[in-house]
Amino acid sequence: MTRVGAGVLVVALLGGCSSLQPNDAGVADLEVRPPLCAGLEVGSTVDLDARTFDQRGDSVDAPVWWRTPDPTAIGVDSATGRITGLIISDTARVQALVGTKDPLISDFIPLVVTPPADTLAQSSAARVTVAANGPNSGALLVTISRKTPATPIKSFPLVYRVIEPVFVASEDRTVEFPGGKLTVTPCSGATGAPLAAPQLNRRANRAQPDSAIVDYACLAARCADVPVYATLPAKQVAYILRDSGAVAVFVSTRLQRDKIAEIRAGLPALRRQLVEELSQRNADAMPARARPELHNTPA
Repeated sequence: MTRVGAGVLVVALLGGCSSLQPNDAGVADLEVRPPLCAGLEVGSTVDLDARTFDQRGDSVDAPVWWRTPDPTAIGVDSATGRITGLIISDTARVQALVGTKDPLISDFIPLVVTPPADTLAQSSAARVTVAANGPNSGALLVTISRKTPATPIKSFPLVYRVIEPVFVASEDRTVEFPGGKLTVTPCSGATGAPLAAPQLNRRANRAQPDSAIVDYACLAARCADVPVYATLPAKQVAYILRDSGAVAVFVSTRLQRDKIAEIRAGLPALRRQLVEELSQRNADAMPARARPELHNTPA
């Protein structure tokens, strides 16, 4: 699971302020990163993340504890921040704290526990025509819901990804989503549709393709993906994985596997390496001790 945050909850301001006094754990500031979307399904989990800082704004290695006033709706692992949905609820809350004698306590993080989703339906036209001089595709809509009983699912991550044309580099792009992205992850609203439906934009002064294909998905694994070009050297891959806080990485060739092995010691957050499309011939050519396990789903 990759650590992401739609915002940051802090209990004190950073910036080397001398007025910030550390508590008994030596912590002057506690920063909590909420999940990308506030919802999780009954039976599913989401990992929350928090960081601690001293008076100068430097990171402090201090234990963070987690608690909830709503134990019937969500289960909370107090040591790790892993949240499990127990029953359907719109009002589940969790907060972080650090220290014992004079603890720093975060604001409540609201969570919505939804029934398991089983339907992702396209609710806008399957084919959208854009005029030659038109700037964008208009809203691209999908709806996530449950069949029995028929219930829209809110506060759930939806994924839109441009899969054709394939762009080798960002400067080659002829279409993209707002913000210069090829993948966006809006949250669903009360109707099961995105709160802000994405639009695919044309890039100015570029020869436009005859068509573009956008793939829809729901983020059931509760992760956010970070694309890494296969041609990047190991040092740049290490920077991207470390900066994003990646805890799992997918590779498709032995070369990419070896690249990750070279930099893995410098990636303390990385917990799992998954091999997605490695051919059996290449797998058989590996030393037995180096053969990766093949997993169907990420951790």
